[in-house]
Amino acid sequence: MEIADYDSTHYDYTKYWQGRNYEDFVDKAALLKLLPPTGNSLIDIGGGFGRLLREYAEKYQQLTLLDYSGENLSKARADPVLATTTNFIQGDVYQLPFPDNSFDAGFMIRVMHHLEAPKKALGEIYRIMKPGSIFVLEFANKCHFKALLKQGLGFCRDLTPYSQLTKGSGVFLNHHPKAIEDITTSLGWKIEEKLSVSNLRWPQLKRLLPLRLLISIEISLQKPLSYINFGPSIFLRLKKTT
Repeated sequence: MEIADYDSTHYDYTKYWQGRNYEDFVDKAALLKLLPPTGNSLIDIGGGFGRLLREYAEKYQQLTLLDYSGENLSKARADPVLATTTNFIQGDVYQLPFPDNSFDAGFMIRVMHHLEAPKKALGEIYRIMKPGSIFVLEFANKCHFKALLKQGLGFCRDLTPYSQLTKGSGVFLNHHPKAIEDITTSLGWKIEEKLSVSNLRWPQLKRLLPLRLLISIEISLQKPLSYINFGPSIFLRLKKTT
């Protein structure tokens, strides 16, 4: 079971986000819709340099950022918003270094595409979340609209992930929505809400439409397009019921 090792490749994840204001904003908008706005303990799993966690620095009493990459964590520690508010942990999602029932809320965004054993990782996350807690999970969607245009409807009958190679982060796994939903419910989570995200991530649209208009349209579409798994990114709001 491999995890993308940004340290060994010296891949600078901050550079990935340069020029991706649309993708950054719509991730944050989806998380804002799904995550409780305030609380006690919040964990960001695979949070990199703290891009999303910094939005919650004054909203939760205890913040934890876990990442596999020491280089990513060094960048997060240098963030003045996070430096004095966050517990930084270098660790493996398959073996999380926390006791059972540790966190009231959490999220894992743009990590699942690195994971070859999603059930093992999600089982570990389930273990560390408290009963009644909310966890927001994002995954790259195998069955998004552009993929179906290219591959045909039969492409989505196969529940196995679609694997492709990407620069810097190795294998990129696009997961089937039904497969991920089946895994989460089998572990004991209740799926409370689903959003389709980055629905307008088309180079032509990004060139033609002003950013504010693009974001406004995107936000209005995230819920209705979730019913057909339209976008390349799916967000789930999961509740640990016991």
